[in-house]
Amino acid sequence: MSRRQEVTDAIERILKDELPEVPWTVLVKGIKRSKQTEGTISCDEVNFSFDAKGSRNARALYSISAIASGDSVDIDALADNLDKVILNNPTLDNWATTARITQIFLGVAQGREEAGAFIAYLDVTYDSN
Repeated sequence: MSRRQEVTDAIERILKDELPEVPWTVLVKGIKRSKQTEGTISCDEVNFSFDAKGSRNARALYSISAIASGDSVDIDALADNLDKVILNNPTLDNWATTARITQIFLGVAQGREEAGAFIAYLDVTYDSN
């Protein structure tokens, strides 16, 4: 199993434990629409760098999204909770050096006042050795 997959698995486990009201799915890339509010975790990009001692560090960019399907889930509050979960666990249970949400975009359907979807960008650095 790759180190990226281990970090992805850690993110999935944390979100399932801390935000259990949403069924989270890991995808290679992209989101999907379901009959119930559902979240997706997608690793979009991994970059590698080398330090002076020859060890390799990785920086992975994840998209974490949720789409509401009219089941009374407050997407705006869920996005805030996601940010708090990552802020309170910046090492992803010691799988990462750092992890932080860098952006959250909310989607609001025309004629609606509340958000129906969000996509959050999670920047994760970890030792890839």
